[in-house]
Amino acid sequence: AFWGVHGYDAIWQAALIQELTTHFPPQNPAFAGEALKNYHFLTDLFYAQVHKITSISILNLYFRFGPLLFVLLLNALIYFFVKRWSGKTSVACWAVFFASIAGSFGWALQLFGKGSNNWETAFWGIQPTSAFLNPPFGVSLILLMLGLILFNLYLKEKSPNLMLLCAFVFGLLIGFKVYAGIIALGALGVLGGL
Repeated sequence: AFWGVHGYDAIWQAALIQELTTHFPPQNPAFAGEALKNYHFLTDLFYAQVHKITSISILNLYFRFGPLLFVLLLNALIYFFVKRWSGKTSVACWAVFFASIAGSFGWALQLFGKGSNNWETAFWGIQPTSAFLNPPFGVSLILLMLGLILFNLYLKEKSPNLMLLCAFVFGLLIGFKVYAGIIALGALGVLGGL
């Protein structure tokens, strides 16, 4: 029932969440008895804690409730950021609309005999319809939006505390999706050097 574009990853993530309900630091789900090292598992730790507190099944958390919660949170942050940035409600509504339904044209590659059968991640972008089936990716989008909101506030108020909070949020990204954290902190460093 849960096999799809993120099928293998979903099985691995569910096993890691189960492991985190009983062990910390966790063992690697793919190699019994080996500690999991150098992996961004904060999303999995979040799911494990929610499972322990609520007893909601891990698969329901992973495939039903988590994606719903995260997509609502992301859309609220997109709306808040764009409304504050543009000052227009209509622009904020359009931003939420396009963030929710717009995807890449990866599917068009097959029309020209190019690419593979997996157009889902063509051009290195996950489609909005399945982005939250990869929770670390989805949470990284939420943290990026929160960081952008804080950075926008910093530009207006010039408060050092806001910059520290912004750096903290962008730094948290590394625990959720490493490449997102590296990009965000690198960009923040470049902006700080200007």
